[in-house]
Amino acid sequence: MASATQPMIKSVYQYDFIKVGRFKKQKPDWSTTENYEYSVYLDYERPDVEKIEQTMYLIFIGDQIKYVGEYKHTWWDRCIKRRRCTELNYFSHDMGYSVRDILDGTGEDVTLWFLIDPIMQFQNGPLLNCNRAIELALIQDLIADGVDIWNKNDTARLKGGKSVREVFGLTERIN
Repeated sequence: MASATQPMIKSVYQYDFIKVGRFKKQKPDWSTTENYEYSVYLDYERPDVEKIEQTMYLIFIGDQIKYVGEYKHTWWDRCIKRRRCTELNYFSHDMGYSVRDILDGTGEDVTLWFLIDPIMQFQNGPLLNCNRAIELALIQDLIADGVDIWNKNDTARLKGGKSVREVFGLTERIN
């Protein structure tokens, strides 16, 4: 685990992110890890990173954004899966292979950053976590700016359909 030093914060477009960890290679225990060809883990900046509630995250290789994601519940729920009583950091096979290949190949620094505040507040007070909406907007901005990210196909907008107003012919606002 990394030392508890002053946190690193950076702005990406208008959003502030904090560095929460660095990816590193680990030697897997093949007696308990079935059919995994890669093994990477996160060296967290703080021990309780896994308790952070839903937000969005970025994976950087050096200074370049390579992945934009979001999760619900906690980071523990998003990333840690139990595999035959061994806890492994788990994203997806493709992402794991990509991180492993970077660590094996160029040896560049691969880091994880969390959006500091995905919460928006309505005028009348209710709070709303907008991590998914911010994730999609950021992916689209990065692609429009020509940034080569791993998840460039994850730009899905909601499927087209009719609004409630269209279906019911509502033209005026209801109090």
